[in-house]
Amino acid sequence: MLAAPTVMGLASNAHADPVVAQAAPPGQPGAFFELLRERPEIVQIIWQRPGLIELMRQRPELIEAIRQRPQLIEVIRERPEVIEMIKERPETIELFRTRGDLVELIRERPQTIQVIRERPEVVDLIRERPEFVEVVRQRPEVIEIARQRPELIHLARQRPEVLLQAQK
Repeated sequence: MLAAPTVMGLASNAHADPVVAQAAPPGQPGAFFELLRERPEIVQIIWQRPGLIELMRQRPELIEAIRQRPQLIEVIRERPEVIEMIKERPETIELFRTRGDLVELIRERPQTIQVIRERPEVVDLIRERPEFVEVVRQRPEVIEIARQRPELIHLARQRPEVLLQAQK
């Protein structure tokens, strides 16, 4: 296994490292390298989470999401399954970019990752009913109800209280 270079040294000269440089999206590497200058610890995370390189190349909007929500990269470090979730549900990038509460929900309630992966309609519910994130933060059992009873997700899009009233 290759040893990761020092973070500060690599961040200041990130384009010289072939592994890190390949993460730069074709046609717009400037934003990527600017992110590394702003947050040199990301280089270490790239080395720890190889799937992140390809994801950044495929989804350059993730770079902007990380710039706007710095805690997102910490969630990726703590929960590598977030990389797979974003690959499967790329629409979550925009939600992460605009919704800091979703990033915090993932951190506080990591089971949310699996529910989003299993139930794409949860992403629609989060987009349409921003209060859903706060409900799950306050009542964690709601996300499990959503996973077990997907028919309630559709109802909750019109009436969010349905998930609060439901039992497992």
